[in-house]
Amino acid sequence: MATKYWVGGGSSTNWNATGNTNWGSASATRDNQPVPTASDDLIFDNGDATNCVITAGATCASLTFAGGTGYVGTVSGSGSLSVAGNLTLASTMTRTFTSEITISSAGTATI
Repeated sequence: MATKYWVGGGSSTNWNATGNTNWGSASATRDNQPVPTASDDLIFDNGDATNCVITAGATCASLTFAGGTGYVGTVSGSGSLSVAGNLTLASTMTRTFTSEITISSAGTATI
């Protein structure tokens, strides 16, 4: 299991972009981490305004959109999103995601 951060700068704004990914190993660190899997904890933070588009099935262990000066971008798309643990959304972000979000029975959602 790894913690990955949405840092933008990839080959596209897609969650699953693989040429140059949008994922880093630390906040604001663009080191081209692999696209997340179901065992990864994900964090969108650091005042990042890079939009994220979920176009295909996306999975993760937990998903946190940091508030305050945290994530201020838009999450959109119509691919499925499955979170095995906790999901935390931030008031600073925009959500136009139109597909189902599945959270396991062990997880919680904070909106």
